[in-house]
Amino acid sequence: MKRRYFKIFTLSLLIILTYTTLVYYISNSLPNTYGTEMNGKRTELGLNLIQDNWKLDSIESFEYIENEISISKFILQIKNEKLFCQHWSNQNLDTLKPYLKEKKIYYTKSFWLWKNRIEAENEYFINPKSKYEKIVLDRTYDFGMKKWYNSIDTLATELKILQDFRRADSLGNHMYFCATGDINESSILSNSETIKVLKNWKLK
Repeated sequence: MKRRYFKIFTLSLLIILTYTTLVYYISNSLPNTYGTEMNGKRTELGLNLIQDNWKLDSIESFEYIENEISISKFILQIKNEKLFCQHWSNQNLDTLKPYLKEKKIYYTKSFWLWKNRIEAENEYFINPKSKYEKIVLDRTYDFGMKKWYNSIDTLATELKILQDFRRADSLGNHMYFCATGDINESSILSNSETIKVLKNWKLK
């Protein structure tokens, strides 16, 4: 009987060690495929490719991404998952005309093999209208929801937010306002509108 228990214990330990080793390898090697190896998927979705002129600057880890990907700390702990973000920068920029400045790639690492996945990819475009004014176009593709989130921030958008804030304040209403230009209804774009803007900027 003791020999039988010993065999079960040994087999269980071997399975755990094998699984743990496999998880460690996959969770650490999978993010390496989110660079140039994923360009085929980017072409299919309409995202810009990561090429030789792109550099992986840093990898950030956090419990949750406030405002960008809404996943609570509690849920992450229950699921045994952790979010990471790769920061990519374009090393070949002509800042006198519209350009794609950077990309952010969000992904999850987990003890559970099937939960290691890419979450979203973000692109940050800038159109320098003048020395003192620029238009910022921000677009994100959510791989889980298979959905685009796009916004544009201009001087006109900032003024509209300020005017709405003052109008609401004068009426005695409470309205949240952020001087940094957080996304509001006036700055959100549909995917077709976003593509039209990028074509006008000669970036599509």
